[in-house]
Amino acid sequence: MDPAETTTPHKVKKISAANALPLSPAYDEGREPVVYKLVLTGGPCAGKTTAWKKLRALFEEQGWKVYAVPEKATIFFQCGVKIGDLSKERSVQFQENMNDMHLQIEKTFFELAKGEGKNCLVLCDRGIMDLSVFMNEDWWEEYVSSRGLDLLQLRDGRYDQVLHLVTAANGAEQYYGLSTDSTIRNETAEQAFGLDQKLIEAWLGHPCYDIIDNSMSFDEKIRRTVEIVCTRLKKVTGTNVINDGHIKETVKRKFLIKGVPNFKEFPRIEEVMLEHIFLTSDSEQSLNRIEKRSGGNNGSYICTQTITSKGSDGVTTKNRLQLTTQQYEMLSQRQAKHHVVLRKLRRCFVWKWHQYYLDIFLDPKPERCRDLFLLSTYTSKLSSELELPTFLDIGQEVTEDKDYSLYKLSQCDHPTNYNITY
Repeated sequence: MDPAETTTPHKVKKISAANALPLSPAYDEGREPVVYKLVLTGGPCAGKTTAWKKLRALFEEQGWKVYAVPEKATIFFQCGVKIGDLSKERSVQFQENMNDMHLQIEKTFFELAKGEGKNCLVLCDRGIMDLSVFMNEDWWEEYVSSRGLDLLQLRDGRYDQVLHLVTAANGAEQYYGLSTDSTIRNETAEQAFGLDQKLIEAWLGHPCYDIIDNSMSFDEKIRRTVEIVCTRLKKVTGTNVINDGHIKETVKRKFLIKGVPNFKEFPRIEEVMLEHIFLTSDSEQSLNRIEKRSGGNNGSYICTQTITSKGSDGVTTKNRLQLTTQQYEMLSQRQAKHHVVLRKLRRCFVWKWHQYYLDIFLDPKPERCRDLFLLSTYTSKLSSELELPTFLDIGQEVTEDKDYSLYKLSQCDHPTNYNITY
């Protein structure tokens, strides 16, 4: 079987300003202001409200502008709307109207953030994919199509990061309880557990999706939330936003897979196609790469450019920009010599509260990519702590091995084999 063949697979301690994590300045002269769009998601009674308040206060203390976007459904429920009182027809109309309002409110905040003139965090209490779990698949796809929207863009391109806090109904059951205010929470623990799983499936595949479970105290859960946001943000801003040596930074870990994986043993999978092109660079101290991300059968894709530079002080900075199709095509003409267009099928799945990526390299490809299956995940755990998928025959870790970097893997074996002009 071709390994790339598609298969069908599923009381809070206050942190004072003195103990706050040091962030980057609100604006660095000579750099474009950052607009960072962050979603907090997860089932009921997960800690989202606490984390939302903590992040807002922390970033504002550091001089960032924060737009805190509230959960839209709560607005309706606190104003007297009861889903159970609506007929099926009215319920459908209400859900679609709420989706429309969600998108419009977010658009308003996104546009405000663009004109802010300094670093800005747009902190969203739930994102548009959260609303999809209250609609069946056909209804959701029909809604997206009727509004002229794109599924890939909604999930993967709309937000910079999605952070999922797992409901207390999964792993901290003794702390799960119904809210005394039925307009806010009325799910049983079983319903909350099921909703949490649906939300994981809805966001599966997002390029920057992290899950925080209940294997720690609640205070630590909130702290990990802050840590993950700050370390991921560092990759976007190119500045060291965390200066606390005790912080557990999230890093990308990579492992080799032995043999051909048996995809029938996998949990639910979400597939995306990736295309990487390294471009000529003006400096030996910088790497310039563009990427095309596609998914589904509608031919849609997201294009980005990533420029990684190392300064004279040894500090590495990274800037990531979204591109139009025309910009992508124009930049692709600057493909670097001695490098091929590297294409791969990425299979995303969740295992032990981590989103994993299994990359399968597609033809034409350099010889070093033959029979190569590369597994990766973002984590703060040490090798001895990370529970790797048991259904895969995992070989050595290659996180620090430059031979398995995208730059090295995309280098030509024999230039003439890849129609590259020198």
